[in-house]
Amino acid sequence: MTMTRSMTLTHAQKKKKITFDEGRNKVNYIYYTGDGEKPNPEHSNVLEGKLARNAAKVQQIGNDWQLTHDILFREFKQPVDKGGCGSNWDLLEERLGKVEDPYFSIIGQFWRMLYGEAPRNEELRMQCRKI
Repeated sequence: MTMTRSMTLTHAQKKKKITFDEGRNKVNYIYYTGDGEKPNPEHSNVLEGKLARNAAKVQQIGNDWQLTHDILFREFKQPVDKGGCGSNWDLLEERLGKVEDPYFSIIGQFWRMLYGEAPRNEELRMQCRKI
């Protein structure tokens, strides 16, 4: 059973032309290389398979994404005497400051999960300086 739907077009819609640039049909490949340089002519430095997927992940979320995740979701609520942050955001920021390449997006999501739309501490400090 086939269903059809009819539409009535206005005069303006009938006159509207949709065009695409010639370049839209072009496919651009993204290569991840082991040395961080452009692919060489032989493509011997191009990563493939799991290595390429891991390189793409690191580029998007940083090298220390797992450490950042652990600090946020395992250590933040633990008491300070047990190696945690005791739910203290300033202490959390101090620990995250020691991480070389943190996953910044998840830090922002964590703040929003805890405090909603409330401005972050550094935003409050910036507002005080402007006054």
